[in-house]
Amino acid sequence: MYGEMEFSGDVIGKFGAYAPGLAEEACMLHTQMSLLADLVREVCPCREDIFGFLEALLERQDAISEIENAVAISFIEFSELPGLGLEGKVPPQVLRVLKDQDARWKKAGVRA
Repeated sequence: MYGEMEFSGDVIGKFGAYAPGLAEEACMLHTQMSLLADLVREVCPCREDIFGFLEALLERQDAISEIENAVAISFIEFSELPGLGLEGKVPPQVLRVLKDQDARWKKAGVRA
């Protein structure tokens, strides 16, 4: 299975130079996912690589479901896409997760 430890090692290896906090929060899936979101919001040069990395994870058959949950809860929100200039630029699996979470928030009355 591809779980928190594998995710943590990969994310630190790929993006640790851009966000030193990733290593400080090793094996903290949701915290590391939020740090990736910060990089996307800051328009880091690795922005496209982050989306590609997450897309590949969401396509993995051996990834734990908590990874998708972390993308849904701890990554950027669907409503942020226009403001970040990301409309039409998000890979399909990531977009699906963001849209589904947005719908859940709206149904629960958390988002308008």
